Amino acid sequence: GAMDVEQLQIDDGEAELRRRGLGGMLARGARRVPQTSMVYVRYAGFVSRVMAMVIDLLLLAATLAAIGIANDFILRTSGIGQLMRLIAQGSNLLSSLVGFLSSPAFELLLALGLSFAYFATLHSLGGATIGKYVMGLRVLAADGGRLSTAQSALRTFAYALSALGLYLGFLAVLVNDRRRGWHDRIAGTVVVHSWQPD
Repeated sequence: GAMDVEQLQIDDGEAELRRRGLGGMLARGARRVPQTSMVYVRYAGFVSRVMAMVIDLLLLAATLAAIGIANDFILRTSGIGQLMRLIAQGSNLLSSLVGFLSSPAFELLLALGLSFAYFATLHSLGGATIGKYVMGLRVLAADGGRLSTAQSALRTFAYALSALGLYLGFLAVLVNDRRRGWHDRIAGTVVVHSWQPD
C-alpha cells in the first residue's frame, strides 16, 4: 500500500563508480564524495523477507553440512583423529580439547560463527545477503545511507532478540509502518526493495 512507500535520500556514489567501470576504486589520495539522490523506496514486507531468510538458511545449512562431511571424511581417512587422541592421552587439557572439537557444542559454535560472519559481512559489504539479493531486497541505514560495519554486526546480533518470544521481533514487520523488525529498530536499519516503485 501507500503506507510502505517513502522517499529516502540514497547514497548511490558507489553505484555510479561501478557504472563508470571504476569498481569502487579511487586514485591514491582521492576522497569519495557521497553522491546522493532522492528516490522513492518500497519497504520490504514480511513474506519477501521470510523467503530471503529461507534461502539464506538453506545456503548456510548446505555449507555446514558440507563442512561436516569434509571434516568427518578427513578425520576418518587421514589418521588425524587417531593421532590427536594418541597425543592427548598424556594431557588432560589436550584430551578435553579433542573432546570439545568433536562435540555438538563445537558444532553449534561453528554454526553460529559462520552464520554471524555470513550475515554481518554481506550486509556490510553490499546491504544484501544472497537470499535478499535473489528476492530483490537491500538493507539500508534508516536514513537511506549504507550500513556501517557496526550496524551490520549489531543487526546480526539483534536477530537473537527478534527470535525471543515466539519470533515476535520478526513478526513486528507486519505492524510497523516502515516494516521494521526489532533487529532493524535496534540497529537503525530498514529493508527496502532494490527496484524502484512505480
